[in-house]
Amino acid sequence: MSRLYLRLALIPVVLFSLTLMLVRAQPDGDRSLRQLFTSEGCPAPCFMGIHPGMTVPEVLRLLRGHEWVESVDNRTIQNTGGYIYWHWKPTAPAWIDTARRGTIWISNRTVDQFWVDTRYALGEWIIQLGQPDINIMDDKIDTGHGIYQYRGVHAAEGLVVTSWQRCTTGDPYHGRVTIKFRSLISEAELSSMMYLDQWAYRFNHCS
Repeated sequence: MSRLYLRLALIPVVLFSLTLMLVRAQPDGDRSLRQLFTSEGCPAPCFMGIHPGMTVPEVLRLLRGHEWVESVDNRTIQNTGGYIYWHWKPTAPAWIDTARRGTIWISNRTVDQFWVDTRYALGEWIIQLGQPDINIMDDKIDTGHGIYQYRGVHAAEGLVVTSWQRCTTGDPYHGRVTIKFRSLISEAELSSMMYLDQWAYRFNHCS
């Protein structure tokens, strides 16, 4: 009987050990995502080799040759301003929402900003990237159905994490996230945004 108890006692120990081994075998998600947003010879913010300031021909050449990109749609006006869209291949990373196209905004013949829709919830991105410099829920951007836009600003990385929030749910962390890549945000610009940093208050008091 004692041997039976001993064997039963060993089962949870073995299962716990296997779980630890699996966790340790997983890639470092934080490091891998940060590596995706930086690249040697590509000034931050950078993703897939794209960064603000690139010209339209440079971007088109890069996208058309990228292993994750299925097709590219240039909607600019003579490459001076407008949008460039791209569609993903099914082999793109799992965290990317491949059902939605990537978007680049072109202004004055160069990349002004670009954004990618993800399958991650807001809480997961905060774990991955850390707390933003500013958390904003903009109650002036309203769909008319009590859904508002959240923005988390990471100034030094030039990243803005956006998510649509329905405040009546009482849970701001599960909305799907879009990552916007733009130029680095200066201290002066960050200071000008500070009056919007009332996410918790607005979330708890919106209707």
